[in-house]
Amino acid sequence: MLFNSVSFFIFLTIVLILYRLVKENNKWIVLLGASYVFYMGWNPMFLLLILLSTFVDYWIGLKIFNTSIKKRKRSYLILSLSVNLGLLFYFKYFNFFLDSVYDLLEYLGFTYSKINWDIVLPVGISFYTFQTLSYSIDIYKGKLAPINHLGKFALFVSFFPQLVAGPIERASNLIPQLNKLSWVKVSQIELALFQIIWGLFLKVVIADNTSIVVDVFFENYESLTGIRLVLPTFLFSFQIYADFSGYSFMAIGIAKLFGIQFMDNFRTPYFSKSVTHFWSRWHISLSSWFKDYLYIPLGGNKVSIPKTYINLFIVFFISGIWHGAKWTFIFWGSFHGLVLIIERLFQSKKGNESTLYIIKIFKYSLTFSLVWFGWIFFRAITIAEAFHIISKIPKGLLIDLRDLFWLVKSWALGTNDVGFHFLSRWMEFPLSANAIDNIEFLFVAIFLGIIMLLIMELKGRKTGVEEVFRKLTYPKKVFLITAVILLIVFFGQYQSKNQFIYFQF
Repeated sequence: MLFNSVSFFIFLTIVLILYRLVKENNKWIVLLGASYVFYMGWNPMFLLLILLSTFVDYWIGLKIFNTSIKKRKRSYLILSLSVNLGLLFYFKYFNFFLDSVYDLLEYLGFTYSKINWDIVLPVGISFYTFQTLSYSIDIYKGKLAPINHLGKFALFVSFFPQLVAGPIERASNLIPQLNKLSWVKVSQIELALFQIIWGLFLKVVIADNTSIVVDVFFENYESLTGIRLVLPTFLFSFQIYADFSGYSFMAIGIAKLFGIQFMDNFRTPYFSKSVTHFWSRWHISLSSWFKDYLYIPLGGNKVSIPKTYINLFIVFFISGIWHGAKWTFIFWGSFHGLVLIIERLFQSKKGNESTLYIIKIFKYSLTFSLVWFGWIFFRAITIAEAFHIISKIPKGLLIDLRDLFWLVKSWALGTNDVGFHFLSRWMEFPLSANAIDNIEFLFVAIFLGIIMLLIMELKGRKTGVEEVFRKLTYPKKVFLITAVILLIVFFGQYQSKNQFIYFQF
């Protein structure tokens, strides 16, 4: 079941009714049962993996806590790491590993009979694996006492709003809430509904409309140059943000309906003054996970400067691997690691920051440009394809800008069609005439969606979009929600294939 489907909202309504009817001591049973039903909707066999991870880490958590011998504690922790990372490696990276070995053997001139393993990637395995790992590690470090209730621990591992794409919750935040489940406060329902509606808007209006354009362009990038390649790569930056943050907004809002507060996962990342700043606002639950469980254990910034830079690169190299078993993801993560190192090399030691508006605009623009450049590798099928796209952008850029100037001028003088038709004509797809149906409609939807997103995020660049909504007067809240719902109704895409991008990770 996808969050952007009618079947999910029917499912959610039934779960909410059952949750409201049962006693507080039994509410966890409703949520656990709902979580397992929700996950089995993809593949019932995937549930066995969650059950295995649940039993292993519940047992290991108790063993680590009740063992006074440090060496034995470490052995139990290694067992947890081996089971969880072993499952993750097999399902997510085994074929990639085999293909890399085959490529190496072929390069060295060896002949072989290639074996193809038909391995299906379980949805959300990267997310719940990291969540259970943090539980075992926190107990090992003495930061957390284990929970003595197997059912509630199972709910911590599998709670359906964040099961398949986060946020990656910490046990110290989520388990205490699961121990005190109650009906949601009325004051929280209003904000929860806004988060759900806003997340749905980001997904079906922005992400799913831009995906239609982006997919066609990337499939035919070889016949495009200049701005015709800048546009789809630019739109992909908004597609992936709207898609992933849309899921996170909905997950946080849905959890709030059950009285549970998740951590923020996005905080206006495209209004960041540096790439370092960007990573404190993008996929916060993963960034903070890598900081706490990899960067700091490696020594963080409390070691020599060269070692600090190495630590940074290792974290983002592994972050790239976490995102997928492809060299493009590894390159993307490595690129961000290098950019962060360069930023540290050139950052002001005095810590003084210019208050000039033009300087801030420059920093925002430079940061977005670097992130946009990285997204090209994230979206491309191969690294060679990404570099080919990049190489083709400047070749036709000046010619495209000249043509666009004259096209806009003729449109302004009334010698061209009014509306967005001029844009589709200027693009002149080197494809069949029916490559994209209703392209004018798509561009209107994308334009209105992105404008709405930027207005809300500009207002909430310091506090977040939720806080912008919270501070509005009641009439303004009604107006905003009504406007968002109308955009969803008139411009939303509802094809069943439109699953969330991060489900593949």
